[in-house]
Amino acid sequence: MKKIVLIAAAILGLSLAASAQPKAIGIRGFFEQWQFSYEHYLGDPNFLEIDLGASSYSHNNTGVDIVGTYNFMVWRPDWTPRGDWGMYVGPGVAVGTWYNKESDKSKAYFGLVGQFGLEYTFWFPLQLSVDVRPLIPFGDRDFYFYPALSVRYSF
Repeated sequence: MKKIVLIAAAILGLSLAASAQPKAIGIRGFFEQWQFSYEHYLGDPNFLEIDLGASSYSHNNTGVDIVGTYNFMVWRPDWTPRGDWGMYVGPGVAVGTWYNKESDKSKAYFGLVGQFGLEYTFWFPLQLSVDVRPLIPFGDRDFYFYPALSVRYSF
């Protein structure tokens, strides 16, 4: 019985701690790559970002991927009296697949990513950010580097 009470208390404590952390959900992308984006702050000020998206690298190549990064907030300038600025950088991993219409072949890849960005969280629940994320893939895909704009609802 003690074990059940301890397990229930631990689960309740972890869920309360997780719900107390700031989060943001929205869209991240630019030109041919769009992703649904989720940020979860893991203690002030670092955060985990998970993106699930679709790509169209050319008229012959399409793909889907999931990317996770752990971002370190490296600078919080006080540029405005309202809202919060933040500059972040972090490593991560990507897993995805792409399909070439011309050759009718699908390929999967795994890769390492890095992310560097600048975000602004308004005094109301809106967050805008601009970042770059290079991808170094292992598998059948070329090195990829693209900038992105994110619009997220923060809660």
